[in-house]
Amino acid sequence: MNEKRFEKSLRKICKEADNPAAMMVRLEKTWRDGFDFNMGKSKIDGEFIIHRTMLRTTVVPLKNAVWAFKNSEEPTEKSVIVSIALDSRLKSYDVRSLSLAPAAADMMLGYIWENCPDIAIGFDEQLNEFYFDENYEELRKHAHTQRKENVKYARHVK
Repeated sequence: MNEKRFEKSLRKICKEADNPAAMMVRLEKTWRDGFDFNMGKSKIDGEFIIHRTMLRTTVVPLKNAVWAFKNSEEPTEKSVIVSIALDSRLKSYDVRSLSLAPAAADMMLGYIWENCPDIAIGFDEQLNEFYFDENYEELRKHAHTQRKENVKYARHVK
């Protein structure tokens, strides 16, 4: 994606915000200063994940994220889908999926593990049930328990 298209994508995303100018400043800060986990195509900080592909830009607001997990047990050598589930009180079961190289997926989940203690990581049926029952408090408790007990990533989706 060329820079003009990238900037246009960010402006489009910012138009949906309550304060588009402030949102653009925050996204520019993430892009400038965020942790690069995908060879210049994806960055993360405590506020957002920005993921660029040839055709589109995806922005994930981490303040609304409650759960992150890989979507397959057997990723290909080239890519794996990582899903980030957002609080569905904002939108009906909003899940953002990113196609990443396996190493980039691990780096992104590692960053979330270290810096976003309210986001549960990994997949199991209990987490799935919490999400679809909109029991975000239990998801957050699970995330804190994961960190406290240092229980890294649960298994992936069946």
